[in-house]
Amino acid sequence: MMKGNNCLRLAVLAAIVIAAAASCGRKNGQSAQEGSAATAGNFPAAGDVIASFVGKWDGKTSDTLVCKVLNAEMEDDMRFDYELSTVGGTTSPLPVKGVCGVRFVQEGDLDGDGGDELGILPFSISNWCAYYICSFKDGRWTTLVEPFTLNLDDLYDGEKVDIASRTTSPDSLRIHTYKFDIDLGECPVDSTAVINVQPLREI
Repeated sequence: MMKGNNCLRLAVLAAIVIAAAASCGRKNGQSAQEGSAATAGNFPAAGDVIASFVGKWDGKTSDTLVCKVLNAEMEDDMRFDYELSTVGGTTSPLPVKGVCGVRFVQEGDLDGDGGDELGILPFSISNWCAYYICSFKDGRWTTLVEPFTLNLDDLYDGEKVDIASRTTSPDSLRIHTYKFDIDLGECPVDSTAVINVQPLREI
């Protein structure tokens, strides 16, 4: 039950903690959205919608992308299965399986093809998580760049964040992460990621 307790603790804290502003400051951008299934001890039923986003996911038609709970295996480790799908059917479903919770950032059109990208940060018992920049291309979900590591604390619910942005090159993205300085607090660190589209069946 220790793993389950840790998982529940992360999910609850993720929903109620508000980030303190550091003296280095954070970049303004899109709002992170919490998608934890377990919040303040309330557990959802299968089919519950925990997050939604409006965008042109297929690059053509505006549609609402929703994240639903598929099932909740709560006896042992409090992990949940989710599914992302569009109300109007402009994308195929994208499963996110076996995690305590998930956070999202609607990144906008990062590669200039007219379609919106969605940043997905699934988390379990560790604060260090893989961040996926997901893009729907040619009838399937893909990752725009190789998934990279973020700290869960970098994406508080409702906080303005700027994880990825365009560069002057059509072949790369600017990635914005943070490091902790004992005197200055959290300070931004920028790097470049090469655009390398890869198919994505599930997260």
